[in-house]
Amino acid sequence: MAEPESSAKHGVKLAVEDYPYAADGLEIWDAMKKWNTDYIDIFYEDNNDIQKDIELQKWYTEYRTVGHGDKKDTPGWPELKSKKDLAFIVTTMQWIATAMHAPINFGQYDYAGFMPHHPAITRRLIPDEGTKEWDEFQANPEKFFLSMVSDTDTTTTAMAVFEVVAAHAPNEEYINERSPIWTENEKVCQMSDNQTIIKVKIHFCINRIADRFLLIELPRQLVFSGGMQCVCYHAILINWSYICAL
Repeated sequence: MAEPESSAKHGVKLAVEDYPYAADGLEIWDAMKKWNTDYIDIFYEDNNDIQKDIELQKWYTEYRTVGHGDKKDTPGWPELKSKKDLAFIVTTMQWIATAMHAPINFGQYDYAGFMPHHPAITRRLIPDEGTKEWDEFQANPEKFFLSMVSDTDTTTTAMAVFEVVAAHAPNEEYINERSPIWTENEKVCQMSDNQTIIKVKIHFCINRIADRFLLIELPRQLVFSGGMQCVCYHAILINWSYICAL
């Protein structure tokens, strides 16, 4: 969907320019990558430090060869030889677990909670023309459709599941809202004190994305109402296990 392009704003050129999720998501990606870059700079002075960190190198090797053993030999895996490489790798991990996942997960109930949008089961086949079922379908298409899809019990069960999985966990932690005693590293503490920078940047992204919707047609507004708000607010979530090796 994108190709590296040094002259582009975020370093990549979209294959499809009018692609809301990609265009808006790049704003979030940029904010996440900037925070990771600043964090990495605290612990690694130069690229040699990255290459000499045996624990870090083993962590990434395990992530690629064990965590993704079925894809370990697939072309495209980034190398870990520089601070820039590490920032890209960590941002990618965070992106997959947050911003990429958010519009899919947190919009589930809004869409699939209304059963006709997303039936969990089909109990009857599409009728063939000339059959009794075809006549039934022609006489009352809506009634026939409802006889095909989920019944009341199946529907309420699915709605409950969608509502639970689409909800935010009560113990979520945001990088701009962590406890002040989570680390004793003075530089990290100082960076934490300045975390309002990324908070402002994220909200700036939100406002910029919202402004775009004033200039677009209805379909993109539907994407926003069902998912992109979730991207903006959820994308700053950090899975801290990803960077524990730092």
